[in-house]
This record gives sequence, structure tokens and C-alpha cells, in this order.
Amino acid sequence: MQVPINSPKKEASSLTGEQPVNKQRVLAHDAAEFERLLMATIGREPLPQNGQGTTANTKVLVTQLNQLQLKGIYPHSQKDSVLALLQANAPSAAHMSLRDRNIVQFLDQVFRALLTSVNLDPVIKALLHRVQTPITKLALLDHSFLDNPDHPGRLFVDDMCYHGIGWYDGIGKAGQRFMDSVCDALSQLDHRFDDKPAEFLTIYQDLADKLSKEKEQFRKLVERTVATEKGLQNVRKAEAEAIDLINRITAGKKLPPRITLLLQKDWYAVLKQILIHHGSDSDTWGRMKKLTTNVVWTVLPNETPAERQKAIAIIEKLPDFITGELESLQLPGISIQKIIDQLQWVHVQILKGEALEYLPVNPICSTSAEAGVDVDISQHVLNHARSIDIGQWFQFSQDGQIHQRIKLASKDNDQFLFVNRAGLKATDLSTEQVAYYLLNGSLKALENHRPFSKAYLQHTALLLRLYEELTERDAREAERERLRAEQEAAARAAAAEKARREAEETARREEAARLKAEEEARKAEERRHAENLAKERAELEAREAAYKEAINGMPLGTWVQFFQENGDTLDCNLALKMRSTNKFVFVNRAGIKVAEKKGDELLALMKDGKFAIVDHGSVADSAIQRLIGSLKRD
Repeated sequence: MQVPINSPKKEASSLTGEQPVNKQRVLAHDAAEFERLLMATIGREPLPQNGQGTTANTKVLVTQLNQLQLKGIYPHSQKDSVLALLQANAPSAAHMSLRDRNIVQFLDQVFRALLTSVNLDPVIKALLHRVQTPITKLALLDHSFLDNPDHPGRLFVDDMCYHGIGWYDGIGKAGQRFMDSVCDALSQLDHRFDDKPAEFLTIYQDLADKLSKEKEQFRKLVERTVATEKGLQNVRKAEAEAIDLINRITAGKKLPPRITLLLQKDWYAVLKQILIHHGSDSDTWGRMKKLTTNVVWTVLPNETPAERQKAIAIIEKLPDFITGELESLQLPGISIQKIIDQLQWVHVQILKGEALEYLPVNPICSTSAEAGVDVDISQHVLNHARSIDIGQWFQFSQDGQIHQRIKLASKDNDQFLFVNRAGLKATDLSTEQVAYYLLNGSLKALENHRPFSKAYLQHTALLLRLYEELTERDAREAERERLRAEQEAAARAAAAEKARREAEETARREEAARLKAEEEARKAEERRHAENLAKERAELEAREAAYKEAINGMPLGTWVQFFQENGDTLDCNLALKMRSTNKFVFVNRAGIKVAEKKGDELLALMKDGKFAIVDHGSVADSAIQRLIGSLKRD
């Protein structure tokens, strides 16, 4: 096995699909060497000796874990620690071997890191607590667990996280199959897996088969949902385009009410079906646009005899054109004769020269307009939204709704379709909405690809770095001890010789020098103290005034740094200054709001060394400028 050591600027991993390993910092070892690594890091501390007793072997330890499982005692009741669980419920665990304790403690740390980093529903996290004990048993029994990244034990936990990412309590019965499969596997681990690793493999393979079938079923459900939504989108698009054509041709015109009713009802239905079945690029649609124009033109008042003769010529041929076109299309639910009758009734009136009632045409209202967001969003944020991969899971909350977990199923024409764990439509959003929700935190990406394996590998890398640090520390300590011994020996010899030569002179002058030195030191200290007090007071007042001036004078776009308690530095940009409330709003380089402070708070942080102005940039980038516009409107 190749266990990588993370360099300061590179993320290393031996798992498929992760960052490449830094070839210059790799330590090769097998399971035995892995145990020696644990011994050199975790196992440096001696075992506690509570009471008398012989060292408990692995078989005894596994038996104790079996008993705890059967009693339903899991690590979550003991701060996520199997070791603490054993020490609280199995007194003989105090005598476990150092090798076993190291493995148990290492896996406790890995699970703790996993449960901290993974973004899953609390119910799924509770199930991960349940699997922690059997995984610990497996690692104690099967040494290949320690050095095989594709060991069934690691894959078991990874699969639980991957398939459970979309599960949440509000999903109802749709996620019950997954929950039943996992709970059944955990029950079998409690009752069937004792001290035979092969039994664990059988249970995992059964679970993997069930999860694979469920994944395939979920994929088919998503495909049907996507197909249905695309059909609905086509219908909505056809409706909007048909309405747009009729509204454009009749805009600002007065028509007989019968013709207006014909266009906005039966003729609209014809146009919609043609767009659905033939599309807007077809010759059929081109001919229908001309027919629509002719229908409207023939019923308009004629201002000259020439226009009247032209209209009469078209009126005579129009019914045949319409009949021939619509009969060839065979549109369901469309009465061609009804359309012809309504049109001819008006045409007969026109040919007879009878006066017709003309009324202004009110446009058809479209109900399929896409909802947007009333904020300016930078192109950078929009491009980020467009770059989201199909299949990405998110946690979504909107308008105070319960958090739901949704998956991007398709994105077409800047329209994003999301489904839930049951494969049903959860919501559809425009690119602007996705960008806005990503920006304000309502839409949070979830990533659970092999999280246990990642946590395992990252913690191994931490131990390797710790091993290097401890080794270097021991070497430095030994060298310092040697040099200190040599220096002390030389100093003792020099001191003895000097003491012999200067003993008398030192004795005579010692008292006078001491008194004089004390007096001078006292006076000097008093002067320094007075000067320092005055100087510090002046510096403090000047510094505070300068801090206030610097903070109040920060222009928009100024880059600043916040120094956090854990040692991290937060770089951000001044996006907004609210004079009425003396508030300052800061965003990061992605334009996401990360801090909001009052002027007094910034002054206090600057005085404490926790805030610094880095750069007085005059112009912020486009993402921040648009966010400023958004915040001002809010």
C-alpha cells in the first residue's frame, strides 16, 4: 500500500478519482507497518493500569464488542468512541493489547472526522454510529482492512453515505426501501457477524446488490421525470410562442369580436398543436404564420378600392388554404369546419358591405412566464451556476421551508430540473435563481463520494506527518541535550576559574556595586515607567484615532483580513457601507457575503490585532459590484 503524506499545498490521496499522490512524499508500508505507525503516534502513551489482570487478546475484545451490539449499546452514547464505550461497559477492556487499543482509537478518530465532515441527515448519521462497532471488529480481525482502500468494510460505510445522501425525514415512504435495506444489514451485523470476516463480506454483498438495484430503479424514475418535464416545457414553450404570434399580429388593431374570439381560442389551439408536433423551424409553422396574418388582414377595414379588391381575392381563396393545411395535419380536437364557419360569417358581412362592430384587441395573457429574481447577479456567479454537473446533490431551503435534499436531473435552455430521493420532481429553477440561491446559501452542494475512505486516508496522512514531527522532535531534543551537556561542562570550568581569580575583588565591590546598581536601576525604571506611560497614552490615542480614520475612510472595494481564533485568515472585500447604521458588509472573492460589522466592532478588532486593512482598491470586481446592488435593494 502507498500511504501518502499531504504536502502543505497539495491534497494527496490514493483513492480513485481523488487528487494525485505527491510522489516525493510517500511512505510505502503494509498492514504490519501501519500498526507500527500507530504504535509510534497513538501508542506512544502507556496503557492505563487499572486493577490487576492479564492482557485481553483480540478474541476476548471482539466477544465484548459482540455483547455490546446485542444489547444495543452503540458509540453515539459515548461521544462517538468505541474505546470509551468499552471502558464504560467492559472492565476487562482496560487490559487490551496496545495493538488493539491503537486500532480502536484510530477508527474512533476516523469516524469522528467522518461524522463531522459528511453532510447527511441525522437519521443516517445515527446509522453510521451503529456500523462503527462492527467496522472496528472487522479491522481487529482482518489486517487487510488497514492497507486495502477497497476493502469491503470501507466500501460498506462509503456506500451508506453515497446512497443516503438524498435521504431526509420528510421524504416519507419513498426512502423506506433504502432504510429497510441498511437496517436489515446492520441487524445482520449485530447477530451474524461475530469473529468471521467472511460473514461480513456476505452481508455487504447482499446490501450492495440491493443498493445497486435501488440505484437503477432511481435512475429510471429520474429519466421518466426528466422526459415528462421536457414534454411539459415543450408545451409551455409552444403556448408562449403561439400567444406571442397572435399578440404581435393583433397589437394595436381593432377587430370584430367574433374574429378576436376565433384567434384567441380555436386558432390559438391550432397554432399550439403545430408548434408541439412540428416545431417553430418547420415549413408548416411558416405557412401558419402567413395564414394568421391573412386572416387578420382580411377582416380589417379597407381604406382604398385597391385594398378592397385585394382583400376580396384573398377571402375567396382563404377557406380552401385553411382547409387544405389543417386537413393534412389531422390535429386532434380541432374542428376545421367551425373555424371556417366563424371566419366566413365575418367575410360574408364584409362582402355584402355591411357595417361591422370593431373593438380593440386585448392581448392574451401568458401564464407560462418564468419567475426570476429581482437582483443583479454577476456573470461569474451565473457561469458557476451553469457549470454544475448533472447528478449533483444539494440541500435546499426556501421561504422558511424544511430543508430538502434534491438532485440536479437535467439542465436545458437555462432551466434546471431537480428531483428528490424518490425520483420525483422537487423543483425547477432558472439559471438566475440557481445562482441567487447559491449566493445566499439557500442551495448548498452536498458531496459524499467515498467520505469514509477520504477521512481514513486523511487521518493516516495526519499520523504520518505527526510521525515525522515526533521523529524530528526527538532528534532535535537529543542534539539539544548533547549540546547543553557540553555547554554546561565548559561553563562550570570557566566559572570555577573566574571565581578563583576574582573572588577578592568581587567581595570588596559587590556590596557597593549592588547598592549603586539598585538605586540607578530604580531611578531609571521610574523614568522609563513615566516615559512609557506618557508615550503609550499618546500612542494609544493616536493609534485609535488613526484606526477610526482608516476604518471610516475605507472606500468600497477595500480588501481586508480578519484573523480568527483558530489561526486562519479570512480575506474579504468591503462591499457596502451603511452610514445610517454605521455597518460595513464584506464579501469573499466569489461575491458571497461573509461578514457584517459595525464601525465600533471593527475598531475593537483592529485594536486587538484581529482585523487589518490590506488594500484600498478603488473598484471591486463585477461579482462584488452586483452584490452591492443586491444588498442596497434588500
